[in-house]
Amino acid sequence: MATRGVSQKRNNIAVTAHSQPLLAFNQNGLIDVFLFDDTSSIVDKLGLDKSKQIPLPTLACANILFQVSQQLQLLPGETVEIDKQILAHLKNCISDDVANKDMVIEEICAAWNFVASLPMSTYYAKMKESKAPATLAYQGAYELSLHNYIAGYLATLTRFNQVDTWVFTQAAELVKSTLEGRAFSNNPFIKMLALTALADECTSGLRISLAWLDLKSNKRLKSSKKKRM
Repeated sequence: MATRGVSQKRNNIAVTAHSQPLLAFNQNGLIDVFLFDDTSSIVDKLGLDKSKQIPLPTLACANILFQVSQQLQLLPGETVEIDKQILAHLKNCISDDVANKDMVIEEICAAWNFVASLPMSTYYAKMKESKAPATLAYQGAYELSLHNYIAGYLATLTRFNQVDTWVFTQAAELVKSTLEGRAFSNNPFIKMLALTALADECTSGLRISLAWLDLKSNKRLKSSKKKRM
């Protein structure tokens, strides 16, 4: 990811010597820069196909944009005007401790568009009901795509005994906190709860989401048939 405008405060979450800057929400519910433990080298040793992985910083940024848009009850990628509202609100949600807010916005948008370009997201792009142009990419079922990805990724990682539990819990808490718009917790108990909650959502949540998508697809199909008659 790009080297963003640094924060004037050092929000250090990392407990190891290897850290990386990530975007997350602070205690005031604002987007800020934090130093997290860099787990990429641990995962790299497993020899997994990188083309099928979403870097954790990218996933956190995409979650942030989704959360900010949900605060307005809007979806990115619907229209240019809607995207303007979302991006304006996004800028207001960035902490004043961040030196370059425009760079942060660019990074978040790039992450969102990257996730939207993946097969797991493009499959649901057809859920967009209008053909209106937009600034941001449209993702018809972001949470469903996210749960699909995480379920598969966790299932893959658990096959390797050399991955420590703290790697899972840190990633889970980062995903949950950015998706919910709350501050990241470094409490080991809270992080373990995040992991178990995320694992549960990736099963029960998927069934609910798939049922909703089937219902919406059927409605669109019926509507299309009526127009042809």
